[in-house]
Amino acid sequence: MKEEIMKHISLTKGPQMDELITPGYPSAYLWIDIDKVEQSALDQIRAIVKHPKLYPHLAIMPDVHAGIGATIGSVIPLRNAIMPSAVGTDIGCGVAAIQTNLTVNEVTPKFKEIHMGIKRAVPVGFNDRNMNPRNQKLIKEIVPDYILAQIFDYEHNKELWNSRKEIAPQMGTLGRGNHFIELCKDKNGFVWVVIHSGSRNIGYKIAERYTKLAKEEGHPFGDLSYFNIDSVRGKEYLKHMQFAVSFAFYNRKFMMREIILTLNSLFPNFSEWQRIDIPHNYVSEETHYGEKLWVHRKGATKVTSDIRGIIPGSMGSSTYIVKGTDNAESFNSCSHGAGRIMSRSMAKGKVNRKTGEQKTKGILKLEDFELEMAGIYSEDIDEQHLDESRGAYKDIDEVMKNQRELVIIMEKLDPIFNMKG
Repeated sequence: MKEEIMKHISLTKGPQMDELITPGYPSAYLWIDIDKVEQSALDQIRAIVKHPKLYPHLAIMPDVHAGIGATIGSVIPLRNAIMPSAVGTDIGCGVAAIQTNLTVNEVTPKFKEIHMGIKRAVPVGFNDRNMNPRNQKLIKEIVPDYILAQIFDYEHNKELWNSRKEIAPQMGTLGRGNHFIELCKDKNGFVWVVIHSGSRNIGYKIAERYTKLAKEEGHPFGDLSYFNIDSVRGKEYLKHMQFAVSFAFYNRKFMMREIILTLNSLFPNFSEWQRIDIPHNYVSEETHYGEKLWVHRKGATKVTSDIRGIIPGSMGSSTYIVKGTDNAESFNSCSHGAGRIMSRSMAKGKVNRKTGEQKTKGILKLEDFELEMAGIYSEDIDEQHLDESRGAYKDIDEVMKNQRELVIIMEKLDPIFNMKG
């Protein structure tokens, strides 16, 4: 099948960029060797470049892999149109990071206490938050009134829920999948807290509903169906998407507040030195190539010389703090992570856990089907997390090399503590 594709696509290879050209359609720029892109993702790329609203070209990040409808790791600029599948199901998902004054030597002896404290403070997996008086007070301190009002409206939105759905208890919860909480160390030995999480079930429901409506009431284009931005449904989706992005931001802020309280209780000298929070699933109106465009980032991070980004790797690998190079061809974007090379079902079928391990101090590795002991504290990694093994993802260092035109590395953070939902 790849040979058939290559008959229709002229390939020009550069040092860090490939250009896919389908005659009569816009180009697709890839910051990854085309031979390293799976067939299903190539098929999606060929479909996207034929989108009637795409302008001026498609940008593919080095962590690209197949998604639902549109590829994950893509930047899709559209003229006067909005496409739900080009944002994805976890609307507003992103990464938050803070640098602390704590050192590795300080925190290492107290990993057990840190783990238990965070576990008590942050619900993970499918767990919601108990909205007791303490949490009700905290949510009002963190979340603006207008977002709280929207949360109440969404709980009674019959278009999204068959019955009343509690949304407030999802605030300040990690979720599952590739979402995580990590403590990392920088080159100077200072500890960072890194959180990867999104809009939980609310973003999924919005995406599900409006992807279906785009096919039925918008402009049908298969999985890439869209709305005109000035249409009733287009305005509705944009409003809901913006709420989910805000929900995801305050979700991470709530969790970070709880983690800070935990660290402060164990280390009275704790202080926060800097903070970054950046989403990677959303759409925004931006000016590129002299035109206002609706830029969809699905698993892609906006970075400029003034905007910093966070690029986490797979479980147990490094996280990078970066700033952009103002690269116009990428629409000021970079990868959002390492990117999968193996589906979750495939990974679970190929990975076996070393028997007899009661306490996981490392990462699940596909290559040798056992835990690679790496000195990373993690109490909760078990069989359900095999699909998050490092071997199921691209090599983050290779991903970073492929996008050296796009970002400047400011910090490389190595994990010392890992929690997953």
